[in-house]
Amino acid sequence: MQANRPVRNPCHTLKIKTGCGSIYIIDNTLDEYPEVFIQIGKSGGCPASFTQFIARLISFCLREGVDKEKIIRAGIGVQCPNPTWWEGRQILSCADAICQGLKLNEILEEERFIIEAENGWKEENKDESG
Repeated sequence: MQANRPVRNPCHTLKIKTGCGSIYIIDNTLDEYPEVFIQIGKSGGCPASFTQFIARLISFCLREGVDKEKIIRAGIGVQCPNPTWWEGRQILSCADAICQGLKLNEILEEERFIIEAENGWKEENKDESG
């Protein structure tokens, strides 16, 4: 399932507050060459290397055909000693935040697709009636 990486990919970035600081998730999993980038707000150290490894592992799994939903289910609910709240959601750990972010990006992309489809339908009917 290996595809060549395109020069430019559309993607979405989420900033999620965790007990370790903010995590930035760049989700480009809806393309032919799925990949995820994760950056924790703190520079360097174990948290940064851990999140970078998780991003590489998720990207590798997706390119090898592992279902994204299985990856999300594996990480949601993983707990650490520093849970927090973000946008009305309990964030139990960095891993939980990453998987909640991937799930949220799926939902937002579906909503965007529906809105674009509805707008396209309105534009088509506007041209025919006008």
